[in-house]
Amino acid sequence: MRSRNKPMSVQPVQDWLAQPVSDKASYQGGRRTVSAADADILRKRALKKQRALIGSLNERARP
Repeated sequence: MRSRNKPMSVQPVQDWLAQPVSDKASYQGGRRTVSAADADILRKRALKKQRALIGSLNERARP
């Protein structure tokens, strides 16, 4: 194993935050930051829940 290619957990948090955004994004294999990817996942999850809720409410409203 090369010492240069450390897993993320080994790095101190401050060191990780101090890096420019493009460096952080390169770990993701794209231009998006970790938080952007997380936000996208959370948004999709919330939408699914919302749709399910609306669907069940509509079913209940019908006689």
